[in-house]
Amino acid sequence: YEVKVTYSYNLNDGKTDIVETISKEITTKALTLPTFGFNYDLSLEEVSGSLIINDLDEVSKVISVDLLRSADNALISTTKEVDEFSFAVHPNTKYQLVINYKYDLNDGNGTQTGKYTLDFSSYKSAPTFSFVELSLTDTTMEFDFDIKDLSAVGSISNIYLYQGSELMKKVPTTDYQLTDLNSNTTYKLVAEYVYDLDNGLGSQKLTEEYEFTTLKTKPKLVIENSVITETSIKVNPTITDTNSCGKLEKIELYLNNELVSSLTEGYLFENLLSNTRYEVKCYY
Repeated sequence: YEVKVTYSYNLNDGKTDIVETISKEITTKALTLPTFGFNYDLSLEEVSGSLIINDLDEVSKVISVDLLRSADNALISTTKEVDEFSFAVHPNTKYQLVINYKYDLNDGNGTQTGKYTLDFSSYKSAPTFSFVELSLTDTTMEFDFDIKDLSAVGSISNIYLYQGSELMKKVPTTDYQLTDLNSNTTYKLVAEYVYDLDNGLGSQKLTEEYEFTTLKTKPKLVIENSVITETSIKVNPTITDTNSCGKLEKIELYLNNELVSSLTEGYLFENLLSNTRYEVKCYY
């Protein structure tokens, strides 16, 4: 406001009264302190929004808007844009939004500073997982999981082993080694991962499947029960070939490391020297 004071005086100098006016601007004290708040939206990767400012007497000014990590009070990001803000966040982390401002109530205390804070937690992220095959033989299979659970919201709950549509067994969630499998057989692993994002939806479940086929069993060849005379050797090879994956190619007879004869059938070596040591080699 402007205040004007008008007064008159006479100096007894024979002149008429003199009238003068003085003026001064006076500002009243602010009626109320300014108040602040946030309108904000939160996603998995971002917090954004605008400020709520109630300043009837327009005595305040926003200095900055900050994002702090609550665990160590570290400043993550800041902006001087007061209309809107947008900050990147990590999942499952506690944060604090801060409005830094200054104001002057014209009460003789000069310019003062203040802050408004809002605590919030970012959303938890949904996990993902998949099978990892570590080793495979004809009767065993070892596996593990590639689990990405940044918010640590879940765990493996069940693992099942199927052959075709038949459930063979439930696999312990602490032992990822399968034994006593059939060779050259296709199996399927089914795993369930249960998690809770604390978003009001309760417990949720992920399911992953992994199909694998065991290796064929290596054939085993044994040379036994050969029929031996003074001048001949009848070789009777025995092959254990569970998965029928092998084939006897030929049998060779050696004397002093030199090839004497090679047969692909019959396997009867004749016209040999008596009382002589030979070496038989089977190829399969």
